[in-house]
Amino acid sequence: MVRSLLAGSVNVDTRIDSVLGAVAQAFRMDAEETSRFMSKPIARLIAALPFPAGPNRPKRTAAEHFGTYVLSAQAPGTTTLSWRS
Repeated sequence: MVRSLLAGSVNVDTRIDSVLGAVAQAFRMDAEETSRFMSKPIARLIAALPFPAGPNRPKRTAAEHFGTYVLSAQAPGTTTLSWRS
């Protein structure tokens, strides 16, 4: 589905991986957690959506939206992310 949203775009996976990697690094995820996080379809979709939408800085927009997603995945009252368990 993500690929169909960006049909014709060059290096789709590279752009998505770049955004997800930057957010994972900002949240200090270890290698295993980053791998798990980057393989989630919803994560890839959130990172991909700004590119066909056409904002001035799609990579930055994707990172901002994705950072919000990461924060929303935290268990209430903790700093534990839901995919860590």
